Amino acid sequence: MTGALPVSVFIIAVNEGDRIGHTIRSVAGWVREIVVIDSGSTDNTVAVSEAAGARVIHHAWPGYGPQKRFGEEQCASDWLLNLDADEVVSDALREEIRSLFASGEPAHPAWKMPIVEILPGREKPTLFAHTTVAIRLYNKRFGRYSDSTVHDRVHMARGTVGNLNNIVEHRSSRGLAHSLDKINRYS
Repeated sequence: MTGALPVSVFIIAVNEGDRIGHTIRSVAGWVREIVVIDSGSTDNTVAVSEAAGARVIHHAWPGYGPQKRFGEEQCASDWLLNLDADEVVSDALREEIRSLFASGEPAHPAWKMPIVEILPGREKPTLFAHTTVAIRLYNKRFGRYSDSTVHDRVHMARGTVGNLNNIVEHRSSRGLAHSLDKINRYS
């Protein structure tokens, strides 16, 4: 399939101006739309997102699950790809996703993918990089994000879940000070 896939990408964000442009560029041109749900950024997140081609909607922060459910509702497509503002779709994953739609509707209504941590200053993940596997590509007619304010996870009401092999590159740390601050906030 050439051109844009029938997929909406949605990204929740706050003060991610230094990273969100890379996230948006990793999906621009091959998905139908990119929607950023901003919860009150005071940096240049909105300007960077709009300049990269995303539609930005302000929505006050209600918690992780409710914010992602709000994001789902803003998307025009039934097929959704959810990314965090510090994640990038690898070139290999982009091609793997494109191949799912090559003959029409994908075989499963939801797809899990590995989300692999990439350390600051690195281009690729290290040998034992932290990896999580989660549903991030799904048809919202079959499943939706939970409404938990703490945990964000897609719950499938019906249908099967397939597995993708290629990675979402997750650059959650801006450096040591940022990582320590994040750990302290979570604890």
